[in-house]
Amino acid sequence: MFTVNDLRAGLVFYHHDDSDSTKDFIIFRISDGHHQTRHKFPIKILPKDDSPPFLITNMLVEVLEGQTTLLRGSTLKASDMDSSDDYILFNITRLPQAGEIMKIPGPGLTGYPVSHFLQKDLSQSIVYYRHLGNEVFDDSFEVVLSDFHDPPNFSEPQNFHIERKIKDYPILSIHTSVYISLSVGGPGPIYNMNFMKVAYMPPIMDIGPYPQYIQFILSVTNHLGKTITGICFNITLMPVDNQPPQVESTAVSSQSQYYVEM
Repeated sequence: MFTVNDLRAGLVFYHHDDSDSTKDFIIFRISDGHHQTRHKFPIKILPKDDSPPFLITNMLVEVLEGQTTLLRGSTLKASDMDSSDDYILFNITRLPQAGEIMKIPGPGLTGYPVSHFLQKDLSQSIVYYRHLGNEVFDDSFEVVLSDFHDPPNFSEPQNFHIERKIKDYPILSIHTSVYISLSVGGPGPIYNMNFMKVAYMPPIMDIGPYPQYIQFILSVTNHLGKTITGICFNITLMPVDNQPPQVESTAVSSQSQYYVEM
């Protein structure tokens, strides 16, 4: 209970419980000794900037050898619970070994290496990674996120990975997605079973007691249009011994006391 004089003297305070709530209210019962009324007093709680930014997207980026690739906001993105995401600062605490982080302000403008950048820079598509052209296949750099609070709130170190795309021709393996064209030599058809699922169907008829050798030539093309031709694939078709012997005979006639050659 307090009076109007307490309010005028600045003796009445509201103390927040330090939770994450942003709204509260007080219901007062106001009385002059004879009459009374109720009044709801709303309170808006401004959030305290005490939490560091955190990554919500951290995706692998691929770059061709010696080329430059854009670091998009869809591949590297952070958020902050109690301040603007646009001004989250990415502080590079460990530089990449096979390239550099650059800002290119616009088309036709010269880029320059940077040691930090904003979330807003990623959204505006001006942050790039440039590969230096060496033979390092994988690269990464480390960032610590911070906001603009005084003093700033810092995140734990975060690693961002970059993988070099290979310019060489495709290598045929069971894990490679390729398109295959076939030139067949030998009995039996070849069936293409949707990407990587290719089957050879042997002849239905018996091939006899001896193995047969089938060969086909294939070319492999990847999504970049690179092609390997003249790959020779051999199949040895083995006979299956699953039939019993059969005896075929014809009638034999002979005169008495004569031998007949069988």
